[in-house]
Amino acid sequence: MTFALPRHQYLRTVRRPYPPFYASLIFTGSANPKHYYFALKKPSTVRNIIVCDGVWYYVARELRACGRAAFREWNSAQIIARVQRAFVQREQELMRATKTNLHTYVKAYERYMPALQTIWNLDSFVAAAVRHAMHRKFHAPAVEELMDTLNIPLQNNFYKQEECDLLNTRDLHAHVRKYDWIHSRYGEVRPYTIAEARAKRAGMDKTALIAGWRKEKRKVRRAIRDAKRMLGSRAYLIDLLQFIIYYRTQRTDIINKSSYLFAPKLARFAHARGLTYDQMLHCTKDEVLQGAPSRTILNARIRHHATIIDRGGVSVLAGKDYDRIKAFVDKDVARVNRFSGSVASPGRVTGIVKIILGRDDFSKIKKGDILVAGMTTPQMLPIMKKAGAFVTDEGGITCHAAIISRELKKPCIIGTKVATRVLKDGDRVEVDAERGIVRRL
Repeated sequence: MTFALPRHQYLRTVRRPYPPFYASLIFTGSANPKHYYFALKKPSTVRNIIVCDGVWYYVARELRACGRAAFREWNSAQIIARVQRAFVQREQELMRATKTNLHTYVKAYERYMPALQTIWNLDSFVAAAVRHAMHRKFHAPAVEELMDTLNIPLQNNFYKQEECDLLNTRDLHAHVRKYDWIHSRYGEVRPYTIAEARAKRAGMDKTALIAGWRKEKRKVRRAIRDAKRMLGSRAYLIDLLQFIIYYRTQRTDIINKSSYLFAPKLARFAHARGLTYDQMLHCTKDEVLQGAPSRTILNARIRHHATIIDRGGVSVLAGKDYDRIKAFVDKDVARVNRFSGSVASPGRVTGIVKIILGRDDFSKIKKGDILVAGMTTPQMLPIMKKAGAFVTDEGGITCHAAIISRELKKPCIIGTKVATRVLKDGDRVEVDAERGIVRRL
């Protein structure tokens, strides 16, 4: 097949293995300008996406245009507060839709997609503006020290709040019911268990954790106060930065929570059509609503597939069509022994690489290993505490890996684009997070 755009315009970003059902909702929601009007007067949409083996390829100019539109309009504390309220309303709408029917849920999911695109593509604009403003007041080392603190969210995301609640709950059963979705991503159904909660709490030092959290909150509040005072009339940029840092994780948690809550209805829908839940996940939205392809086709997609939106149409390709897409997006990195990215947290260590693509890989991490991933997620926090450093394909300064590396004070290089393809389990590498270089030894 031929694409409307050439290969060089597609930017390899991150591995997020959303199955075709959810990928198609993200595609159609991201491409529809009417979904953006609740937050933007002049939206810029994302219309061309390829997902191959779970890796997302976007058109770089579309991403920047989407982020630039938000940066241009969200230019006061009042507007930022209004946008935050609007996103919360869309969250609530999506959660309510999980209790209704397929059509309502699909519509609410698509309407929430501007949260996915605007927040992600905004951070580089905001970070650059904050740094520029602060460099007028301070020398570079002081600016970077303050930025490190500002890049920790003051507001708790679900995973940190779950830890706080776990320390204080007297009813583990109620706690697990509240957070039963927290380990499930990309449409999977993996309920949180009492045994997991009990084991997690047994390994927690309540006194040390609470003291650490309080110290961190005081430090972040002080940094926000000082930065706002420094920026004067542009103090709203600090509000915007904090919103982005918090919401980058929040938006994906909301999406994954919604798919977990809707899974029983989708499973019943699949059963009524003679399909398994996994087969239904490998249908596009239109195929679910209008008629699924054969089980033979769906099983081929389960083995390998690519999902694309091109010229406004969504397709799922398997077999030889998948092979052609794979050839279109792949770049040969076999001879690369040294590559670079952005420093999220400084330091220099050597260690053994462990590639983490999903939960099944978590057991590979031993103390001091180099955790290499497309991106990190809150689920990875226990293994991040064991690792000696983090290297990711994806990321800006507000990404999960960047935030956690600063909290844990571990070296971290983000945005390499190639780490998970260049490196393999067992490689010994030097992570030079002073210069942003990863070198295979």
